[in-house]
Amino acid sequence: MKPLLSILFFISLSFPTFSIEIDVNKLEGLWGNSEDGGKTIWGFEHYKVDGVLDSWGDYYSFKYVIKSTYQLKRDKGNLYSCIVITETSNAAIMPIGESWCDQVLKITDTEFHFKSTDGRVSVLYRQKL
Repeated sequence: MKPLLSILFFISLSFPTFSIEIDVNKLEGLWGNSEDGGKTIWGFEHYKVDGVLDSWGDYYSFKYVIKSTYQLKRDKGNLYSCIVITETSNAAIMPIGESWCDQVLKITDTEFHFKSTDGRVSVLYRQKL
């Protein structure tokens, strides 16, 4: 059994690692947060071409308005959307200057899939402006 594992390991090293190409131009626009596959939307994320991200919504009676900046960065073949809060309606929960990077998994014409720093995968749904 050991020789087979060694051969498989050697074969895996022989092939390059491929990253999934993501069309970052599809990120721009209005996206909706949903817990039911996009049927109802409780919050919005408006990614603008100038690197500004406007977010607003009503999450379980918690109303919020947030302005952020975002940058797309690549690291080891992965794409990340790195966000910094610049204005907020509730600094106690989302303070100015708070930052994080979400891993972009897939962007289609209708869905934006990403993985948060806590490992949770989320999907946003494209909305009409």
